[in-house]
Amino acid sequence: MTRMLRRRTFLKGAAGVAATSTLGFPYVAQAAKPLVVNSYGGSFEKFMRKEIVPPFEKEFGIELTLDINLGKGWLANLRAAGPEFPPYDVLMTNETWASIEREEGFFEQIPVDKVPNMKDLWPIAILPDNWGVIGTLGPIGLCYRTDLVKTPPTSWKDLWTNAEFKGKTGMYTITNSAGYMFVLMVAKTFFGSEYEVDKALDKIKELKPFNQVDFSGTMETVLTRGEAVVGILDFPAAARLKKKGVKIEIVAPKEGVFMFEQVFNVLKGDMSFVGPRPERPEFVAGLNETIPYYRERHCVKPGITGWAQLCYPYGSSKKDALEKLQFDLYYVKNHNLLFDLMILLQTAEVVFLGKGAR
Repeated sequence: MTRMLRRRTFLKGAAGVAATSTLGFPYVAQAAKPLVVNSYGGSFEKFMRKEIVPPFEKEFGIELTLDINLGKGWLANLRAAGPEFPPYDVLMTNETWASIEREEGFFEQIPVDKVPNMKDLWPIAILPDNWGVIGTLGPIGLCYRTDLVKTPPTSWKDLWTNAEFKGKTGMYTITNSAGYMFVLMVAKTFFGSEYEVDKALDKIKELKPFNQVDFSGTMETVLTRGEAVVGILDFPAAARLKKKGVKIEIVAPKEGVFMFEQVFNVLKGDMSFVGPRPERPEFVAGLNETIPYYRERHCVKPGITGWAQLCYPYGSSKKDALEKLQFDLYYVKNHNLLFDLMILLQTAEVVFLGKGAR
């Protein structure tokens, strides 16, 4: 029974990993500023801040806030906030995680009529029923140090048979999608079917001790430092290391490669014109636990404008959150059509006449 549960749990988490596609960034519905999107750290974050954020903000006049984390962290933040109050507007993540979040009701279908570039995508890039688009692909192979390895790898099996790699192999934790995919590759390579998960996990144990990481940027580090002489890495990362002068090469094993893919998803959250402002994702879980009655502000839909936004200046500290909560709770207790109309009128005065602007 234990082994059956182990296999079922793994397969549920690994569902959908094999999807492939090309880039198509989805339309984002009107949301409160700043627009919150996510990003990985390291070189991914640098690319987002240099190539994506500035031109987007310039063209659309919408401020972007990046939440730097990993798939497991974004899932935790989503679950803490709940499907109706998501802390993000757009979520980019591996299908390993996206399939779970989609099943739990966090995403909405992309409105094709509002996304002009959808027509330019290959059909394989669009998830069934427009639940998302797969934007990037990074093939993954075996990267090795040319100055520390005499016999380069040509097969996944070389991790077991090449004595040079013993105790010096870099691998991913199971919380990284590459960790899931490596298990499937081992199952198929050694046992003929990707469903032989239990056998694959036992086979991987034979490689102990190995250097295990949860992020590709960390894999780059352990290879650069020589803490691992061979590791599972994507080709773009290997090219980046070679450009820096690190003595590495990367090969596509003869059995085949798997891919890092990023799926772009639009969060479902029901927004109202008037209501409490959606809070930044890194604050949600902590504020729920440390500020009494903070969860009560979620009894109504979040809004583009609200009583707290009019009565209190923008702030990002816990003290600010506590002060704004007083206004949010007043709105939750007393909101009605007349109150909403008054807030909308005062918002219009701030926007168009500058009265009371904070």
